[in-house]
Amino acid sequence: MKVKHRIVEERTPDDGWETVGVIIWWESAPPHLRLSGIAQHTVSTSIWKVILQRVKDRQLTLETYHEAFEGFEHDYQILPEIYELEADTAAEIRKQLRDQYVYSNVVAAAQPVTA
Repeated sequence: MKVKHRIVEERTPDDGWETVGVIIWWESAPPHLRLSGIAQHTVSTSIWKVILQRVKDRQLTLETYHEAFEGFEHDYQILPEIYELEADTAAEIRKQLRDQYVYSNVVAAAQPVTA
C-alpha cells in the first residue's frame, strides 16, 4: 500500500513553525476517501472546519491543498514537498505518520517535575 503526503505546520508563540499534522492521499481508497488528514489536538477546530470545507467545495487535491489555507497563513501552513510512504497495511501507514508528524512534538502528560 502506498500513500503520498504533505506536512502541516502551526505557528509557535516565538514565531517559529512546529509540525502538527499531515495531509494524506491514499492511492487505493475509494475516490471520496482518498484525501484525509491527521493532526494534533491543538489545532484550531474552527479554522480546520473552514479549511476542510474549502477542500471539499473547490475539489482540491494534495497538490493544490495549500489553496485552502488562504487567510490562515499567519497560523498554519502546508509545506510544498510531497512525500511518499509505503507499508503493508493502512494501519502501519497511519501509525508511522502519527508517530512522525503528530505525536513527535506532543509532550507526555506525565512528566517528572524537578525542584
